Amino acid sequence: MSTIRISEVTWKRARVKLRNIFRTALGTEHESEIIFLAVSDKRGNVGFGEIAPSPNVLGTDADLCETQLRKCVKILKSMEEITPDSLQRVLSKIRAVTPDVVAGLDIALNDLIARLDSLPLWRRLGAEHRILVTDYTVSLGDPEEMAKEACDACSRGFRTLKIKLGEDPKTDVERVERIRSALEESVTIRVDANQGWRSFKSALYVVRELEKLDVELIEQPMPRLRLYDHYLLRMMTSIPIILDESVRDIEELVHCYKLDALDGVNIKLMKCGGVTLSYELGRVAHMLGLRVMVGCMLETKVAITAAACVAAAIKAEYVDLDSPLLIDKIDGVEITGGVEYQGEKIVLPDRPGLGLEVMFD
Repeated sequence: MSTIRISEVTWKRARVKLRNIFRTALGTEHESEIIFLAVSDKRGNVGFGEIAPSPNVLGTDADLCETQLRKCVKILKSMEEITPDSLQRVLSKIRAVTPDVVAGLDIALNDLIARLDSLPLWRRLGAEHRILVTDYTVSLGDPEEMAKEACDACSRGFRTLKIKLGEDPKTDVERVERIRSALEESVTIRVDANQGWRSFKSALYVVRELEKLDVELIEQPMPRLRLYDHYLLRMMTSIPIILDESVRDIEELVHCYKLDALDGVNIKLMKCGGVTLSYELGRVAHMLGLRVMVGCMLETKVAITAAACVAAAIKAEYVDLDSPLLIDKIDGVEITGGVEYQGEKIVLPDRPGLGLEVMFD
């Protein structure tokens, strides 16, 4: 079993620019700032990680994450050794830190450990297959423009679309109607309100209309703490309700489960604290009989490769890992390797660890 002792952690803040404006019920983004990590052991081996702050979901930004990162590095460097089995113990020492910072360090540690074991991370986690199928996310906007974007995604090989909703209920219904009428019947539609339907009445109205439009699932219809309303909504529709913002850890997952508030959970590494904790959350969700989606924030191939490894290992029912396709360029950072996109297919690397290299000053 591989053991490591951290000798150095370096990082770079980089501006990530998107191809187009990306809008959800939570806000609008055209660029973001991401922190890339390189964690080195005493023998010069390196693992790579990524911190993708989320002001709208986690209330974090690059300044806060960098401040917390400095504190975490002191803890990691003071430890005698880290093994795969002690990763949880390591994380417990920095649990008070925001989950995106924990995620970045955990991704790098998992990458490093898998490299030392000469195994791709997905295989080290127990996955049997290296090909996944992802959906493509259609940004919130004018119904006609969203329909055009949906058609463009299908022309590039995507057969499952996640449609961002969460504004005016009647306009949300129109959005899905326009998209459904523009697509072949075989295309799968998922919707994500990002907590945008502020009242139960609004949510129920939209859900009733969506039942006529062959929608596969509805993600986070209402605000994250409105769990009783989510329970009521589940009782009134056959469309599965997947909770995202309401569930950040196992404790919240079990709480939602006991309230019958969900059919499944969207697990995101930045929200849940990295590979180690996301894997455990997915395992518990399946033990409870829930469905699992593995999704993402606006992240690059570093975090997305790690998330894809988790999705493959836990056999996630739904995969929403398309954010690298939304990125135009990353200032001052070059990423080679990692996952490859072949239309809607994600192909995991067969090289050790994450199978990628990150170059920065």
